[in-house]
Amino acid sequence: MEYLILVILVILTAVWIQKKTFLWETVIKHLWKGVYIYADQMASHMKQFNISGFDKLSMQGFKSQIDLRGNLINSILDFINALELEENINAKEETFGYGRYKFETILMMAKTHPSSFEKLK
Repeated sequence: MEYLILVILVILTAVWIQKKTFLWETVIKHLWKGVYIYADQMASHMKQFNISGFDKLSMQGFKSQIDLRGNLINSILDFINALELEENINAKEETFGYGRYKFETILMMAKTHPSSFEKLK
């Protein structure tokens, strides 16, 4: 009976630790969510003030916030891929289904399809 209780405690502790520790996929997901939120704000700002180019000074705030999160995404993906290459030389690039970050792609989506960021929240 004591061993059964001990085994149950070990299993519950392992489940609790697994839930409390972060996973890289969760970090990437939340960073992309932040990119989508700022991109939605940028797209609505561009639509509201009829901005077609990116040379406006008011857009630099959006770019810096989006770039911060995007550069973190790419850095984490580079770190994860470097670790996987050390273990397995034939490992494929891991992006957790979100892809790599490029500001030009975000800007083009904001210009052409500003409503695409609303549904990604």
